[in-house]
Amino acid sequence: MFDRADALAGWVNHFLLGLGVTQPKLDKVKDETGEAIDDLRNIAQLGYDEDEDQEELEMSLEEIIEYVRVAALLCHDTFSLQKPTAPEVQKADATLIIH
Repeated sequence: MFDRADALAGWVNHFLLGLGVTQPKLDKVKDETGEAIDDLRNIAQLGYDEDEDQEELEMSLEEIIEYVRVAALLCHDTFSLQKPTAPEVQKADATLIIH
């Protein structure tokens, strides 16, 4: 269970890193998506106490995993309709279109 929690925190960290590369103004995002990004930042720092009830931790982890799924889909819906704002990504997109 602890390995799953660590893996989830790692995945969320990398998701936010990738999102930040293509959308460098994440701190300016508002509404539900902004709240979801803030929540993901907290989940990326996920901590646990090994002395806590394992069954309760397992249930909490399942809820967090489901929330991460929904938050990732929300980010996809929000940002897939927008062009990336990072200059490096815009340049790469232009290069792909030309060739």
